[in-house]
Amino acid sequence: MPALNILSWNLGGYHIDLSAVTAAAIKQRVVSHRIHICLFQEVTREGRALLFNVLKSHLPFIFGNNQKRSVTSYIFSSHPISDGDSTFFDYTERRRQLVTATVTIGTLKVNIMTAHLESGAIGSRARMLQVEEVLELMQSHTVSIFAGDTNLRKRESEMTAAQMRKRDVIDAFRCKAGIWTTKNEATWDTLTNSHARKRITTRFKPRMRLDQAWLHGIKPESVRKFYITGTKALQTGEHCSDHYGIVVRLKL
Repeated sequence: MPALNILSWNLGGYHIDLSAVTAAAIKQRVVSHRIHICLFQEVTREGRALLFNVLKSHLPFIFGNNQKRSVTSYIFSSHPISDGDSTFFDYTERRRQLVTATVTIGTLKVNIMTAHLESGAIGSRARMLQVEEVLELMQSHTVSIFAGDTNLRKRESEMTAAQMRKRDVIDAFRCKAGIWTTKNEATWDTLTNSHARKRITTRFKPRMRLDQAWLHGIKPESVRKFYITGTKALQTGEHCSDHYGIVVRLKL
């Protein structure tokens, strides 16, 4: 059974400049965690060039969405990529796009998907419609993996879980939920993350599991590990992003 290790990370390109120090830290994680596929959200054109330069020896295949956009999502892979596609969601107020591609691992073809779903409380309706689009497309493939910044709030995650059960899609986090606590499940944590903390000025400091990984055509026992990365600050005193990354280790 082939191993497949995936890193998904929102790099905060709307308000954080990706530096050489940050790119080097991401590369270190790609190497140490033996990552085969990276799914990045909120990447600027300059950030994309910087990431490709440091990752090309490990992840030489890359596909992203519309280059006319200044901040976008990308798939980086150590395995060949084909059938790349980037389309706007049917329902989006902020021109959010779904990025998909086929990754070939030996004789196995896996549909890989990433997106940054609609943001904020005001984007709830569009966000839930985008979830439906993602799940419907996942179900249309034999083996499909989505990972990205879902922006789902707790109640929305509960609603999404019901939809996932109907479509035979599983949440990689839930497969290993027994080893997690409320303290370390948040991928957007305004208590511990230097960038996220700056964006919240109210006394209430939210901690949310916004970044998720969903699987179709893959058994729960194939999820060997699920964990968060990027929780330690860099030598600059700042974190890589206002989000923490998620790593999924699979045996397909």
